[in-house]
Amino acid sequence: MYLTSHDSLQRALEARIRDKGAVQEGIRRFLKREYGIDQPLEIIPPYVRRDRPVAVLARQIASACIEDIAFNLGAKRLGLTPLTATFVRDAFDARNHDKYHRVRIPWIEYSRSNVRSIKHEQISRENVPDLTAIPLEHIRCLDGKKLPAHHRDLRAATRLSGLLTDVSGMHVAMLKSADRKPTHVYRSTRQGHAEKRLPLEKGFELADYDRPPASWYYPYYLSWFVDGSAVLFETYDNPIAQVSEAKRLFEACLLKVTEGTGFTPLIVKIPPLSNDMLWCNRHLLWDNDGIPSLEQEAERLCMRDTVTFFRAIAESAIGYH
Repeated sequence: MYLTSHDSLQRALEARIRDKGAVQEGIRRFLKREYGIDQPLEIIPPYVRRDRPVAVLARQIASACIEDIAFNLGAKRLGLTPLTATFVRDAFDARNHDKYHRVRIPWIEYSRSNVRSIKHEQISRENVPDLTAIPLEHIRCLDGKKLPAHHRDLRAATRLSGLLTDVSGMHVAMLKSADRKPTHVYRSTRQGHAEKRLPLEKGFELADYDRPPASWYYPYYLSWFVDGSAVLFETYDNPIAQVSEAKRLFEACLLKVTEGTGFTPLIVKIPPLSNDMLWCNRHLLWDNDGIPSLEQEAERLCMRDTVTFFRAIAESAIGYH
């Protein structure tokens, strides 16, 4: 299911790129049967349809936490362009520890005697329980910025590069193009208000801010990673919070895509999204030497199995001060 070494990744990419015509035809047939979309590959975000393969990390919000840094540096070391695919229209849920730590940031700080501490900063105006079901793009921070913009500024302050694309618009395009639509969608009625689940009944008019359920769009999402244009960097081997539920969905959809296209999506295994992968290192802010120093460290690391390799980069980012 997972690619776990540089060599296995290169062999898989070479095979898919060599047979790209046949692979893409398999994708089209599968998505036509599954969704009734005539031109499915044309809806995929343009960054994912590049001549050179991209490495994709799919997270609702792009930030500058330890996982973001390890992904960017590790993907480059593997010879791929890093791309973070965000989904800012997704709804907040405190049970999801990734979303939770986007509004309550755990900062790494080191004392003069090199003692590490973690200090949490609440950045949202509303208390965490009051944010339930509110789309992430509508959450307002204490500094007046929307939540995604606040984290983009953290990336800039950390000097973290890499491509960014948001897939919210793609979901709308899918909904409007598909003959076989989901049974319901999620809609935020006004900015800052929680989403409502609405049944897709006859005569229902889709709006540009409607969101389909994950169980409906996930096979389409996994089809991005079949033809060698993009490689997903992910793991669901993590018992924390909602990850076990997501793992069941992932495995079911992965099997559906593999059987439907005849090819398994290309997925590089990375470390589980443990709490320390969501820490942010305050010492990297506005430090022109921080990311270049970590890049040099990544170049010196041995590329053994991918989980060990990415974890080593993460440890370097955690320890930087």
